[in-house]
Formats: sequence, C-alpha cells, structure tokens
Amino acid sequence: MSFNMKKIAYLVISCDHYSDVWKYNASLLRKFWPDLDYSTFILTNEKEFDEYGFQALKTGKDVSWSYNFLVAITQLKDMGYEYVFTTFDDFLLVQRVDTELLKKSISLFIKEKGNCLRFERKQCPKIKKYNDVFGEIYNNVPYRMILGFALWNIDTLLKLVDSKESAWEFEKNGVERSFNYDKFYCTYISPFKYINLIIKRKLVSGSYKKLQEVLPGTVIDRETWSPRKEKFKAVLLRLFMHHFPVKYQYTVYKKFSKPVKLHTLNNNTEK
Repeated sequence: MSFNMKKIAYLVISCDHYSDVWKYNASLLRKFWPDLDYSTFILTNEKEFDEYGFQALKTGKDVSWSYNFLVAITQLKDMGYEYVFTTFDDFLLVQRVDTELLKKSISLFIKEKGNCLRFERKQCPKIKKYNDVFGEIYNNVPYRMILGFALWNIDTLLKLVDSKESAWEFEKNGVERSFNYDKFYCTYISPFKYINLIIKRKLVSGSYKKLQEVLPGTVIDRETWSPRKEKFKAVLLRLFMHHFPVKYQYTVYKKFSKPVKLHTLNNNTEK
C-alpha cells in the first residue's frame, strides 16, 4: 500500500519576535515551490498568520525554544500527521525547487521507514552511499541532525526534543540523543537554493540584498551586518567534516564544542 503524502506537514519554525519576515518566507515559498501540496504551518506564540494558505500553530507564552517546538509538533501528531518537514522563518527560497528530486527522495525515504532526511549538505558529515538519491549519515558524528530543510518522522523527533532546552542547547545536546537512532539520511544534491536572512537577530547584508533582488521593494527594519568571521568558521568546519576521519570526528569536536547544560525554564525562543 502506498503512503498517503497528506500525512506530511510543512512547518516553519518561528516565534512572534520574527513576524516581520513571515510574509517574505511564505511569498517566496509559493513563488519557488508552486506545486507544494502539503499542509503548511508556522509556529507562533500568540499572533495569527493565514496568508498564502498557512495556518498558525500557537504555543502561547514563551517558555523555552524547545518547549514551543515540542508543543507544535505534538499538535501536528494529534492532527494525524506522521512526518513533518521542518525549516526556519529566515531560510528564504531564492530559486525554483527541484520537485522531481524532492518527490523521489521523500518516496524512497518513507519506503525505508527513515527517521530523518536532510536536504542540505553544507554542514553535513560524510555520508555513505545508500541509493542513487541519498546516502546514510554516519552515527557518532557532529551535526548529524538539523531542522533546516529536513523531513522527520514525528515520533522520532518527539523523542529527541527536551522541553527545557534553548535552540542552541537542542543543537548541541540533541545530536548526542540522535546516536540512539539509525536511518538518518542526506540527499547528495539539495533541491533547495535559499538564503539565511537573519543571524544573531540581525539581517545578513548579502542575504538581504539577494532578498531585495527576488522581491523588489522589500524593506525590513532591522540592523544589518556582514558575518565575515562566521563565514570563515563555516569554511573550516566544512573542511573538517569532509576530510577528517569519521571515527574521530565527534571526539575532536567535543573538545572544542562541549554539550551545554540545560537552562532553567525561561524565554529562550530568541535566536
């Protein structure tokens, strides 16, 4: 029996502090992925957003980033969804999505009963060939899991989220929890071309310029900056991930980036 693709929800992870970019994310999604036929949701606190077919998943008052995320994906599970396609509010499409590659990847992933399928290799560990579309990510390696442009089995994702963690804590600690699960995959080629618009609550100057090219007249009232240091660190990380022996990667990585302790419950939804 074939899988019902209507069991997949598309979720933009956000909070009310980033509502100034919602319409741009949604507009570009419809512009560059016009045949998207999944139900589309956006994670909010109190605000409504129903443009371009989106539905707001309200979580109420900020408790922690992970608490809000957990509330949202629990709502999706309760609605009957089995998989969730996750991305972030400031990840904006700038080219047409390769839907043929995407559909083939998702179909094979579901057939394999996978736990996570990522479509972005920029910070992806080495992968071993699995089929002609995606490879399997090695276990016990850094950056094994992401939420930007990734398809998740909701049941698995629910087990990886700790409601007390900030976004940074989830990124650092959640990867270790993922070592208990197999079937983490990544496509060899990404179907998505996008910009990361906001870092540290500021507009990335190059990304903002690109946004204004694809959506003329766009004006966002935030401070802009050029993250040169972050770009250099990203290059070093890619070199490490692709050339350093897999079996030693996480050991070395932990010496420079140790998992962090849980914060007490507070407003941790900000990036």
